[in-house]
Amino acid sequence: MRACDVAVPAGLYNNVLIELQRRGDSESESRWKSAFEQNLPQVDATPCHPIQQEEDEDDIIIEIAEETEQEQAHARASTTATAIAAANAASSPSTAEIISNEVLKAVVSGNCREAIRIFEDRIICRGLIPTPEVMRDVIALAGKQGDIQTALTMYNNSIYAFKDIADVQAKDEAIYMATNSLLIGYAQKGDMDKAKVYYDRIKAMGHYPDSNGYASLLLGSAKCATDEATDALAIYDEAKRHNVKPTTFFYNVIISKLAKARKLDSALCLFDEMRLFKIPANSITYGAIISASVRSGSESQSRRLFGEMLSSPSYQPRVGPFNNMMQFYVRQHPNRERVLEYFSELRRRHIKPSPHSYKLLMEAYTHIAPYDMPMAHKLLSDMTRCDRLRPQATHYATLIYSYGILQRDVQSAERVFIEMKKSNIHPDEAVYQAMIDTLISNDALEKAEAVYYQEMQKDTQLQKSGSPYIENLFIRGYGEKSQLEKAEKIFAAMSDDKTQHHVCVIREPSTFEAMIRAYLLNDQLDKAKMVLDKMVKRDFPPKVIGVVADLVLE
Repeated sequence: MRACDVAVPAGLYNNVLIELQRRGDSESESRWKSAFEQNLPQVDATPCHPIQQEEDEDDIIIEIAEETEQEQAHARASTTATAIAAANAASSPSTAEIISNEVLKAVVSGNCREAIRIFEDRIICRGLIPTPEVMRDVIALAGKQGDIQTALTMYNNSIYAFKDIADVQAKDEAIYMATNSLLIGYAQKGDMDKAKVYYDRIKAMGHYPDSNGYASLLLGSAKCATDEATDALAIYDEAKRHNVKPTTFFYNVIISKLAKARKLDSALCLFDEMRLFKIPANSITYGAIISASVRSGSESQSRRLFGEMLSSPSYQPRVGPFNNMMQFYVRQHPNRERVLEYFSELRRRHIKPSPHSYKLLMEAYTHIAPYDMPMAHKLLSDMTRCDRLRPQATHYATLIYSYGILQRDVQSAERVFIEMKKSNIHPDEAVYQAMIDTLISNDALEKAEAVYYQEMQKDTQLQKSGSPYIENLFIRGYGEKSQLEKAEKIFAAMSDDKTQHHVCVIREPSTFEAMIRAYLLNDQLDKAKMVLDKMVKRDFPPKVIGVVADLVLE
C-alpha cells in the first residue's frame, strides 16, 4: 500500500495497531506506525496516564512484571480510545459500536459508574449487541484498575447481550474473550477462588486461557504457593500443550519466577525460545533474565546480558536491572568499585535511582570492608538533595545492621535507632529485625525481649508481613541460652498455613532449621527429629529439606 501510495483507512490502521499491541510485538508496532501514522487525520483522544506502582524491593522482578502489565493495559486502553476516535472519523460505525466505544472511554477516564449507566440504558435496554473486542478491553481495564465489581457487572451485562448473537462461533468467541478478561482481573487481584471459577468456565467451553490469562494465574497463585518455579513450569507446559500463543508478558512472568528460584538454565531456555518464536524481549524481559543470572551467581553471564540489554533496540531505561547488578556486587560478589560503576552508569543515562538503589549504595559502604560509615550517613541527605527521595526505615536498618552485627558496636546501632525516630521515620520490620539481631548477637537477650514485647508488639502502625525472621532470631537466642521452653513457645505460636499470613507468623524452612539447631545445641536429638518430621510434611522443595535433614543425621 505504501509503495503504491495508497492511503490506509484509519479504521484498518487502528485495528492493526491494537492487535500488534495485544501481541506485545513492539518491533512490528514501531514499523507500522512509521509507515502510516503520518498520513492519518489528527483527532483528539482522552489521555490516560498509567498508574505508577511502588516496587517491592525484596522481590523486584515480580513487581516489575506486574507493573509493566498494568502499564501496558492502560496504554492499550488509551491507544484503543485513540483508535476509536480515528476510526469514527474515517468511517460510519454501527450504533452498537459507537455506544460500546463510549463505554470504553468512560472506563478509560475512570468513570466506571457512567460506563455501567451507558451500557445498561443504551445497549441492554435497546436490545443492542456490544462489540465483543471492546467489551473484552472494558472488563480487563476495570479489573486492572482494581474495580473488580465493575468488571463483573460489565461481564454479566455482556454475557446477557451476547446471547442474541446469531452466529454460534462468533457468540462462543465473544463469551470466551469476556470470561478470559474477568479471569485475569480476579487472578491479578489475588482472588484465586474466583479466578478458578472462570478458568473452569473457559475449559467447559472447550477453550483455555490466553497467555496473559495463564501469566495472571501464576502471579495470583504466588501468594499461596511454596514452590513458585514448579508452578511456573506447570503453567508453561499446559499453555504450550494447548497451543496458547505466548506473549512478552507471559514469558516475563515465567522467567521472573524461575529467576526467583535461581533456575538459570530453564530461564535461559525460555529466553532463547522467545528469540526462536520472534517474540520481542523488552526491558522487563532483560531485567528478569539478568535477575536469574544474578541469583544463580554467574558474573560473566550477568554482565553479558546487561550489556546486551543496553544495546537492544527495544531497551527502555529502567532502574531495576541496575539495582540487580548493584545487589549482585554487594551481596554475592562483594565489590564496592563495581557497585559504584553501575550507579555511575545509572546517573550517566539520566535514570532516577529508587530508594532501593540508595539502600544498595549504602550497603556498599556499610557491608563491604573497610567500612565507610560517614559516607553511608551522607547518603541519607544526598537522596533528598539529589533525587527528592525521603529516607525510609530500610535505610536506617542498613546502618543498624552494619554497626550491630558486622562491627559489634551496639551503642552506635542504638544511636541510629533513636536518630531515626527523631526524624519522624517509623520503624518497620526490617528495623526491628536489625535491632533485635544486634542485641541477641551481642549477648543482650533481655534488651531484645524488651524491644520485641514492649515496642514492636505494641506498635499499632507496624505492618507485619507474616515472615518469621524475627521469631527465628529469638529461637536461636533462646537455644544459645538453653531457654528451650521460650523457644518452643515461639515455635508453637506460629502456623504452617500460608493463607493465614495476615493474622499470624508462618513457619519457613529457616524456622524449622532454627528450632532443630536449638535442640541439637542442647543435646535433644529426639526433639530435633520430631521437628524435622513436621518439616517433611510441608511442601518444601526436597533440596531445602535435605539441607536441614543433614543437621540431624550428622
